[in-house]
Amino acid sequence: MSNDDMLIRVLLLLAVSLVAIAFAWRARLYNRRPAPVTRSVAGTGVARQREGVPPPIPPGTPFRDPMAESMLHELNRRAFGVARFAHALPDEHETMLDTLRRAPLAPFTPAPALLVPLLAAGSEDAALHGLLDTLRRDPPLAAAVLESAADPAFGHAGEPFAELEDALAALGATALRAAIANALLRPAFAVPAQPFTDFATTAWRLALQSALAAAASARTAGSCAPVAAHVLGLVHALGAVTVFRLALAQYQATPALAPRADVVARLVTERADAAAHAVAVAWNLPAGLRSALAEHSAQREPGAMSPLGRALYAGRLLGLAAVLREHDALDDDAFGELLARKGLATARGQWPAAPQVAR
Repeated sequence: MSNDDMLIRVLLLLAVSLVAIAFAWRARLYNRRPAPVTRSVAGTGVARQREGVPPPIPPGTPFRDPMAESMLHELNRRAFGVARFAHALPDEHETMLDTLRRAPLAPFTPAPALLVPLLAAGSEDAALHGLLDTLRRDPPLAAAVLESAADPAFGHAGEPFAELEDALAALGATALRAAIANALLRPAFAVPAQPFTDFATTAWRLALQSALAAAASARTAGSCAPVAAHVLGLVHALGAVTVFRLALAQYQATPALAPRADVVARLVTERADAAAHAVAVAWNLPAGLRSALAEHSAQREPGAMSPLGRALYAGRLLGLAAVLREHDALDDDAFGELLARKGLATARGQWPAAPQVAR
């Protein structure tokens, strides 16, 4: 065998050895890859990906948004019956505004006696039927509950209910508890008809739409009780009514000044969240509701809020949009962009707004 043949054989053997080493190293690396981790759906983000569950609100999403503020401005303009709000106020009304900004916040009505028991009842049959027994002993309140339960917002399109049991059978426990909450809180939204005749109707309509939307958000996310979210939506809207009544009372104590829409609307915008929290504290509502309202009062980032706080955040946006849509005053495209910015793009399709019903 010549030296050339020997050299060729050595080179071929070396090449085969290098290829074998390369394949062995690749196989070793592959086998060292960590095996996929199998986790319980209930304990991970996988649960959020199941159909119908919205993604979380992105971290860092700001509480305030120019589009949302524009929507609230438009609703206030309609609630106070003005073509536009003035940018500057006369000195005496500027002084009044400063006084109202410092005034203590407190509810104008006592807590409905059955509100806390309603929240505590849950879906337990015994607790709920005990609540219905209490309602039967108060015929005017029972009638108000039956009227509320017949609202198409709860999916009832038939004849008015004659008995509470009929409403329970038709609607189910959750919807009936929401109807009871409406009946309990509706009187707190009563305000003087003058000088702003549309405010009371607008405030209640916003309360109802926001409560229904907050409950729908809670139900879809599955992270908090829909009835608690419904009550939260009502109490949050009651904050605006509380500020409104505070302003009217202060104006009445100053006969030289007539109530001015610019002042009252600006005050409602600035202090409604804080007033809602003050109501929840004064009424000794459950800690979860108080905390959610405190988050809104502090304008906490929605992504860092509690589940109830996030449900209220979604509910207040959807409720505001629903009321504006009733007035044909909503830019749907711009609102869709707002929801996308807030990580709520799927929320609108998951919640049909309540029909507009005269009440």
